[in-house]
Amino acid sequence: MTIGGATRLERYPATVELRAPRTALVRGLLLGLVLVAMSLFLVLYPTPGPRRGLALVGWMGLALFGLATVVVVVRLFMRRGALLLDADGFTDTTSASGVGFVPWSEVMVTTTRTVGRTMLVGVELSDPAGFVEKLPPLKRAAAQTNLETFGTPVWIVANGLAEPDALAALIYEYRAGWVAARRWEAAPEPESDEE
Repeated sequence: MTIGGATRLERYPATVELRAPRTALVRGLLLGLVLVAMSLFLVLYPTPGPRRGLALVGWMGLALFGLATVVVVVRLFMRRGALLLDADGFTDTTSASGVGFVPWSEVMVTTTRTVGRTMLVGVELSDPAGFVEKLPPLKRAAAQTNLETFGTPVWIVANGLAEPDALAALIYEYRAGWVAARRWEAAPEPESDEE
């Protein structure tokens, strides 16, 4: 089965790498460049009088849209996929606030949610507060906000990768494969009747 251009796992522990379509990234880059240009115009040509505050709006736009455009450029030239699932866990780089590597030992349940036009897959963790504490400062702030707002720090942006329900099922299937592999490894060796 193919999900978002990647082949679905046939046998655990295959590795699946999901990438955002290049056309979506190029559209995002073009939109980002237009918004940066508009923000720069507000900064370079401030309006006199009561509309002087538009320069502040321009600076905020430059910060926000400039950062977003840089993220799109990085993702456009990134060699690895936006979401990588393997035998040890998954690596989320689907957005600027993607938390990076999450081991299967932390994953409990997956869920889906749509916020505006953004389709998300939530991953509930066994120790969300402990996981958040291990993240770098910027990712920690985003994950803490997600935890307080939505109840879990890990939200994967599914737009362009796969349908959220299919992606949630795939993540859960990988976790189930990890659990089964751990049970197999922990099973005692059968005793031999030979003496």
